[in-house]
Amino acid sequence: MNDLPSQTEGMEMRSTHAMSSGMHASPCMQHDCLYTADIPADVQYIHIRLVAKELPGQHFIDRVCAVAKAFWADCPDQHIAIHCAYGFNRTGFTLCSFLIQELGMTVDEALAAFQEARPPGVKHEDFISELRRRYENAEAPRTVRMAFSGWH
Repeated sequence: MNDLPSQTEGMEMRSTHAMSSGMHASPCMQHDCLYTADIPADVQYIHIRLVAKELPGQHFIDRVCAVAKAFWADCPDQHIAIHCAYGFNRTGFTLCSFLIQELGMTVDEALAAFQEARPPGVKHEDFISELRRRYENAEAPRTVRMAFSGWH
């Protein structure tokens, strides 16, 4: 994960015990994120790099899922936020992947949940097609889902 091409963007994960912040992704081109100055000191910040303009690889999705699960194991009542440059395609793809892999949602359920929380949802068809390619034919066990009302 350290030998990435020169153009990268990142997923930034924010969490805190005192505030309800979370994962946030914004453009980060091979240097520290440009938006870290506004992060309160009591917010835990994790930046997970990915290649700009490309669909997030499975290793990236697995890393985000692992970090989120580890955080919630220690802080089950806290929140996590995640965001990319615009907050639709890579963010939506990553969150939908989490909802599918970790919570057992179908692709359509995950896309609908993200769209409700962040209208208009995942905008680019290549991201939606890749979600379907990765997850629709996979035999994933269905698990109990968390309620996601009030994501706004």
